[in-house]
Amino acid sequence: MTNKILQEYSDRGFSVIPIPKNSKISVDFWRRNQFQRACDLDVLSWTRQGFNLGIVTGQLSRLVVFDVDNLGSLQELQRQIPEIEQTATVKTASGKFHYYFESDLLIRTVKGSYLGIPDVERIAEGAYAVCPESIIDDRAYRFIRPLAEILPYPPRLIEESTAQRLYPQNLPYHHIDGRSCISQIEQKELMPGERNNSLHMLYRLLIKARNTSKHAREIVWIKNQSLRYPKSQKELRKVWKKDYRINCQGVRSCLDFVNCDDCRYNEREEKMFSLRVRNQSKLLTLTTTERSAIPLIDSFLDGKIPTASQYSKRFNVDWRTSKKIINGLKNKGIV
Repeated sequence: MTNKILQEYSDRGFSVIPIPKNSKISVDFWRRNQFQRACDLDVLSWTRQGFNLGIVTGQLSRLVVFDVDNLGSLQELQRQIPEIEQTATVKTASGKFHYYFESDLLIRTVKGSYLGIPDVERIAEGAYAVCPESIIDDRAYRFIRPLAEILPYPPRLIEESTAQRLYPQNLPYHHIDGRSCISQIEQKELMPGERNNSLHMLYRLLIKARNTSKHAREIVWIKNQSLRYPKSQKELRKVWKKDYRINCQGVRSCLDFVNCDDCRYNEREEKMFSLRVRNQSKLLTLTTTERSAIPLIDSFLDGKIPTASQYSKRFNVDWRTSKKIINGLKNKGIV
């Protein structure tokens, strides 16, 4: 891998990943490079160790690649997208072609067939393409039209590319019971770092709003699929396995984008579930430790007194301390 081409990748802001020698399959940790580019020294180190390289496609690298696996489909692709004959082009180790386009839009990856053309893929968000000067079976990927000639992504394809990922207006009917936080979560573009809490809270709030668990999972699944960075099915299953419930205070404390000002449910829910509200006259009889447990139970357990074991596990408190707290609350009539 020459320094010249590495410098060109760096100048264009490509997110480069290592691929084992003589392979097209990347190392396991490449997905972190969808959000953060590797530094130039790391890339140089990979090449010196004999790694092939790939470019993470999509918005971070501002790159969309059309991958033609069957040369019989090339003529039809040229008819529908004539720009591929003028843009940067790579000939792969197997003699197929990659056509590079530049775009800072969020564009979905399409596998298998694109525009009805078999064996043509659009490699974009959440994917990568093996890049030139990588070697497989002693044959190298190489530019046959230089990267300097890369063209903008065809404007007529932009609407089709982005419309599929926008907030799904066709969600199945579901109850929200006046909770504006449900609509706010559904309409927000959730980023890594806020997906877990947001999707879990959406699921639990949908159940509290009298939707069945099966229907709530369907809504959450559709929401996840609409995200720029959706969670895998395995990760998503963990979202609805969490067993704790939340209330308004818990939503506000974990999701700073939620605005409760116009929520028709907020006041009613607080009165129904808050231990603090239901037991105001008894709060002065509690010890400091017991009193500090009230906000935790209100926020994360819907104001329902847990067992000592549940409290210890949920809040990472010694079991003996948990037992003392719970027994104290029950003995003093906190219900």
